[in-house]
Amino acid sequence: MNLEKILISFLLKEGPLPSHAVIHMLSIRMKSTPNNIRVLLHRFFKSNTSIHVSAITIKHNEHFFYLDGQTEKLAQLLINKYLWLPIGRLLRELRKSHFLFSLEVFKILGQPLESSEGHKSVESYLNELTKDKLIEVKNEDEPEEYICFSQKLNGYFGINTAAKELETRRQFLTFQEAIISDFLERWKKMNILSWNHTQQQHISRGPENIFKINGCYVDAFGFCYVLSVAKEVKGEKKPVPVIINAQIYRGVTKQDIEGFLNTLKLIKYKYKSNAIPVFIYGKPLPKEVFQYAKKNGLVLASAKMLLGNQLETTLNLISDINETKSNNLQYRSSPKCWCKLNSANLSFHKLKHTGFF
Repeated sequence: MNLEKILISFLLKEGPLPSHAVIHMLSIRMKSTPNNIRVLLHRFFKSNTSIHVSAITIKHNEHFFYLDGQTEKLAQLLINKYLWLPIGRLLRELRKSHFLFSLEVFKILGQPLESSEGHKSVESYLNELTKDKLIEVKNEDEPEEYICFSQKLNGYFGINTAAKELETRRQFLTFQEAIISDFLERWKKMNILSWNHTQQQHISRGPENIFKINGCYVDAFGFCYVLSVAKEVKGEKKPVPVIINAQIYRGVTKQDIEGFLNTLKLIKYKYKSNAIPVFIYGKPLPKEVFQYAKKNGLVLASAKMLLGNQLETTLNLISDINETKSNNLQYRSSPKCWCKLNSANLSFHKLKHTGFF
């Protein structure tokens, strides 16, 4: 039997497919054991170029087999059938949002940023997706670094990202940082958070200059010494870590919560204790998302606690300002490009002078 012809015929009908499905099919067709089939495939792929083996792996180090012209199907497969995995979460959100700044990618994946024993890193996920030509990294190692689908997949999904969208998103995230900062100050004054050990991320610093908690990204981090929450060891209080993520400019999805929960597990392991997970949101939570977050013990804080009904008005104001300034935006895209965006330079403090606060 011609192994190449069998594989091509099968993948034309069913591909892309995970390796276990291909091995099962070949075991039946060739009347051989799975182990023998694995040996045959290993030898076959040393010289074969007509069938692709994905760089992407799922559980048990399993790859996908696919043909030329099936890259779009591979992306769709991961989005539809593997949403329970970090890579599925990422591609689903990328499909919805069109592009993601690196800091958003870190939160969706909920994995260590670099190599970590027993855990696949963000770096590994992005390298695999890039090798399989599913995504591209733009403005690499710059503050404006972001990922998007490859040109081919952007065409397939009908995505065309304009400069004004990048700038608007950046302003939304800057505004989100201001909201987080305000919450932190309030919680410090209420003695919920300690004054000396609170940290917060800022998009302007870029992905290379962020702090990590057990190798993971969070929007903000602090310690709580509140009585009955903090443990007392040898007469001294042992604080409980407070882990904070936020999603204000768009609706929160179950994938946002899953990414946060995954990060939480890794951080709790480091501190060998419970942690207080706080999720700050802007738009009303869908019932399913609210119940899922509540079931998993998240503290939910609405940004409307600060801004009331003016939150939506302020988000619209950011969009409107960047819409009127879009003619001044300059944007270039290349493997190692620069993105200089002349914007309205909107900040939380400038918004205060508009009368919305």
